[in-house]
Amino acid sequence: MTDEITNMLIKLRMARAALDEMKQNKLLAENALSLTNEYKALAITKATETALKTSVEEMERVVRETAVEYYFADASIPSAVSISQYKVVAIPDLPAAKEWALKNFTPALLLDVKAFEKAAKDGSIPSTLAVVTSEPRAKIASNLDDIEVE
Repeated sequence: MTDEITNMLIKLRMARAALDEMKQNKLLAENALSLTNEYKALAITKATETALKTSVEEMERVVRETAVEYYFADASIPSAVSISQYKVVAIPDLPAAKEWALKNFTPALLLDVKAFEKAAKDGSIPSTLAVVTSEPRAKIASNLDDIEVE
């Protein structure tokens, strides 16, 4: 049985080495590519695209705000812009809303599973709601250089 795991570890060591080598080759290729004129042109194009996208988004925001101002002033708005009504919810007293929801509207509440599990592990949750058990998990050393077939 030990030989089986040892052989698996040797294969894992070789796969990790291949992955490390591939990462190094990728880094070397990226570094070499970054020195080319094509890469520099691509970097400039990407930066320009980002700047233009930001500019367009800002212009769209200003057009929307201005159109809403015109709407409230009963001024005419170009046909390319439409005004729609949306229901918006504001919750001025969040603690009171949570308290009310606990009693009256449980679908609004979501269970934070991670927090629940943590509370169960420290004994804060009744065992009828959460069963805490122990299970074995294997940890593999990061350095497998010393592994050899027995």
